[in-house]
This record gives sequence, structure tokens and C-alpha cells, in this order.
Amino acid sequence: MCWPSGVDSPFGYTVVAEGPAFWVDRDDAWDEAAIPPRPWVVPGYLMRNTLSLVVGSPAAGKSLLALLWSIALALGEPVGKFKPIPGAESPRRRVLIINAEDDADEQRRRISSLIRQFGKRAIDLDGWLTRAGPEKIASLFERNAETGKITRTAALADLRLLIEETGASVVILDPLVELTTGVDENSNGDLKQVLAELRTLAKECGVAMLIVHHLRKGIAAPGDLDSARGASSIIGAIRVGMTLTGMNEEEAAALGISPDTRRNYVRLDDGKQSYAPLGDAEWFERIGIELANGDWAPTLLPWSVPKDTVTSEARAAIESGIARGSPDGPWSPTLSPKPRSVKHLLVSHGITTGDGQRKLMQDLIAGGFEVAQFKDARTRKIVTGLRTSDGRPTNADWKGDDGDE
Repeated sequence: MCWPSGVDSPFGYTVVAEGPAFWVDRDDAWDEAAIPPRPWVVPGYLMRNTLSLVVGSPAAGKSLLALLWSIALALGEPVGKFKPIPGAESPRRRVLIINAEDDADEQRRRISSLIRQFGKRAIDLDGWLTRAGPEKIASLFERNAETGKITRTAALADLRLLIEETGASVVILDPLVELTTGVDENSNGDLKQVLAELRTLAKECGVAMLIVHHLRKGIAAPGDLDSARGASSIIGAIRVGMTLTGMNEEEAAALGISPDTRRNYVRLDDGKQSYAPLGDAEWFERIGIELANGDWAPTLLPWSVPKDTVTSEARAAIESGIARGSPDGPWSPTLSPKPRSVKHLLVSHGITTGDGQRKLMQDLIAGGFEVAQFKDARTRKIVTGLRTSDGRPTNADWKGDDGDE
């Protein structure tokens, strides 16, 4: 039995109805073709009426990436895998970015640098990208000193007005921590309330909202949203979650990047809780651009991993394959179409170009693999093959002297 509004229930509370809490759908005869498609602004990145999240360390370039995306939206042009869907009346999208860390001049420096990769100048934005930031402190939410509750501020109302005035379809908040006062990041209750309010704002204004947030201190795995700073409720409130992390030592070694320059490369992953293959991650290279005023400003360029990238997993598999040998005996070091050529092993693990194959062979031999002679069991001829430093594969009649096949 249910009790009407205003009536005390036997469970010790009064039933109060302030309006329907649930939407209800009983019609099962819908036209599948008439279901509205998801309102993506950028498929896989930004959707109207929802929140997206990008998290990264302070030095990863989150703000730079958010600004790069805002320029792409404002110009209506793709950048890397980020491909905006044209608006109803224009290929361009109006963007409002609230940056609580960089002032207007720094924003202009960065835009001047970032926009060059599109072959454009700042004037080509033509009012499609609005930048805003706090005059002093402009928190959207704060904790009431008397009640201890999280409350909205006048700045949140101002944000709503800015969205309406600019006609923005995308709003970027950078970073979340600077736009709240007294909110406990480690409290699921606090963070859930803040994100619920932002999601409501996104729905009511019909915008896609991107939130820029920090990772916890320490090393974070690409795609691991659990490494986002603060309470876990942030993950449940978002539609799309991404991590931006620097290139680590293992990745640099696999990609042939020197230790001195690896800090210039960052990878973007979706929140899969696991490493994506190096070639599947979205990579960017950070470089400096000299401006007309003599200043230098950073830019972020889409970057593709070199062909024939040898991951640690592929390298281990190739080394194991050499230790086992081919079906016809030890692999030949000769890169040729012959059945025993190690080229077949390399190709099976994605090393397809001649340059990549030669480089890997040089690395393997420098790392301890040997080219040695053995007697071919079928032809009884002395030929060359690849073996490990401890003599594997062990079923070959090794002679121990180098020679040509």
C-alpha cells in the first residue's frame, strides 16, 4: 500500500510530493527509425546535455588540449581524431571556456600559437570562441559556513547568462578545483552534488560540458579514471572520461624517443581502466612557437607513432620466437622471402617495413642475440641462424662460427 502526500506513513516519515521524481514510458510500439540519435557534438568526446571529463597531471597539458579543442570547434575543423559534427546552421560551434588559472593575455598567447596549425589567425575565430575567467574568486559552488551545505553562488547564475548570451553549444570548465570553495574533493556527497548541478545546467542549456580535472599525485596508468583526484562519484556522473598522461620511459624506448625529449609527448586515452596499444592511443607533441611580440608560447600538435613501433609485448614475443626457432630450424638473419627468414616472424608481430626490420635486428644483436653457423638437418649444409646468448634453439647442430647462408 502507498500513502498519499502529506500523510504520515507507518515507517515514521511524512510523504511529501514536490513533483514527479521519475519519467515513465509505457509505450512499447515505438518506431525505431524515429528515435532521436545521440546529440554528439564530437563523437566519442562531447555530447549535448552531458558532462565529459579529461584528467591529467599539472604538467600534462590539459588546459592546452582543451584550448586546442575549443579552437577546432570554433573553426569547424578537425584536429587529430577530434572531429566536430557541423552545427545546424554552420560547420562551426560556439564555445565558452572558463579558465580559472590563466589570464586573458596568456589565453591570447596560447591561442596565437595553437591556431597556426590550422593555417589561421586569431581574427579568424570571429567571435566563436569566448574566453572568461574570475576577476578575483569566482567559485560556482561553496560551502555555507552556517549550515555546512554546498550551495550555488552568484557566479553560477552568471555562467548561465554567459551561455545564453554567447549561444555556446560547448562549455569548458578548467579546472574544477578552482571553481569551488570549501568543497571536499574526497567526499562523494560533495562531489556528487556539484556534478549533479553541472549536469542539470548542461541539460537545461542544451550544452556539452567538458570538465578539466587533476590526477592524484604519483604515476597514473593511461585510461585509469580511478586515478582522478578526489572521490569516485566523479566517474559515475560523466558520459565520457579521458586521461592525459606523459610518455613514460618504457613507451619512449619502444617508440625510439630519447629520454631528454619524451616529456614533450603526451597520450590521450579513454577510461578503459587499461593500457591501450601504443598505436591506438591519441598522441600529441608539445613544442614552442615564437610569437610576433618575441614571446614563446606552447602548442600541441597531433603526433603519430612511428611505423613498426615495437612494444615491449611484441619484443618479448619476437625474442621467444627466435628462441623456439622456425618450423625449418633456427631463423635465418637474412631478410628475404625464404621460408626460414626471420622476416616472417617480424611481420607476424607488426614489423612490416624494411627499415623497421633492420633496426630491430640491430637492436636484437646488440642486446645479446647471435648469428651463428649450424648444420641444416635436411640439406646437411652449413648455414647461418639466429640464437639466444644461451644457445637456443637447442635442437640445432650449432657449429659456433659466424658465416653466410
